[in-house]
Amino acid sequence: MLQELHAAMAAWAGCPGNSEGVFLQRPSDFLRTAAEGISSPLRVPKQRRATRVRALAQNQAWAAADPGKWFAKRDIQAALPPCENVRGFCLARAESLDSELATCLFLHHEQNPLFLEHAVCCIYADDLEVETLIQRCGQHALPVFWGQGGGAVMQEYLGSFEIVEVLRSDHALHEASALFDHLDGLRRRSRRPMIGPQLLQMKRVELASLG
Repeated sequence: MLQELHAAMAAWAGCPGNSEGVFLQRPSDFLRTAAEGISSPLRVPKQRRATRVRALAQNQAWAAADPGKWFAKRDIQAALPPCENVRGFCLARAESLDSELATCLFLHHEQNPLFLEHAVCCIYADDLEVETLIQRCGQHALPVFWGQGGGAVMQEYLGSFEIVEVLRSDHALHEASALFDHLDGLRRRSRRPMIGPQLLQMKRVELASLG
């Protein structure tokens, strides 16, 4: 980046420079010209901030329409015992059982395109990590919250769900168009190799059966 800036500065000044470097007689003019040449990248943070503001406003509007189902993430976390967040599962130590149990699950809505229709969440980890996570979670029903972001961002309570199983790699949902489009978008945006996702089938548990 510095080499590119130096070359641009030398070209703008009209001289190749010397051992002491290139001197600009009007540095403010050069900086303004350089900024105009890279105006699009400079606008990205503002665009992202505007997008986040609009998303937060929409989030607050949804919550106001049905306040019994929406809760600020920080309020949910404050009500939980000390816990460790692993792939969205909040794991707390149950001293009476001398083991860990999941207290709730936070699902990022963009990363889980199959959950609303099929109650299947995506876990971006290898087989061993997912197997260990399931063992740590326990077999009880746990509340699931749906949203994106933390702090004052409102999360939608979807109900209580229990873990059923990890779907086999040849299950039809691995070929679902919603999942394909989601993974294609992730690969386009990320340079890192992707692990998973493992598809974890869950089942909604009605309140009457929780007693």
